[in-house]
Amino acid sequence: MTEIVEIEVELLAFGNGEIRIVEVPFDEFNDTNDWDKLELIFRYGQNDFQSRQQPSVSVGDVIRLNGKRFQVVSSGFERKEERCDANARIGTGTGMCDQILNAHGQCPRASNHL
Repeated sequence: MTEIVEIEVELLAFGNGEIRIVEVPFDEFNDTNDWDKLELIFRYGQNDFQSRQQPSVSVGDVIRLNGKRFQVVSSGFERKEERCDANARIGTGTGMCDQILNAHGQCPRASNHL
C-alpha cells in the first residue's frame, strides 16, 4: 500500500471556503522543496487525478503547507501572510487589529486587543 500525505486546501474560488483534502503519494512528496510540493498538490487536487464531490483546486484557492498558506495564482503560488482578526482597542481606525502574525501565529500587538 502506498503511503500518502494529506494536505488541506481552502476552496475559495468555487467551493465557498470548504476544505478539500488532497492526497499526494509520499514518495513523490518527500524530499522536495515547498514550490515543487505546491505543484504536486495542485496536480493531485484536480478531479482528473482524484475524483471528489468538490471542485478541483483552482486559481484563488489557498493551500495549507507546513503551517503556511499559499494562494494559487495564474502563474504559480503566492505566500499569504496570516493576519490578526481580533477586535482592537486603539490605533487601527477600523476596529480590527490586522497585524501580521509571527511565526508562532501570535499577534505582536495582543495587548491592544479588546
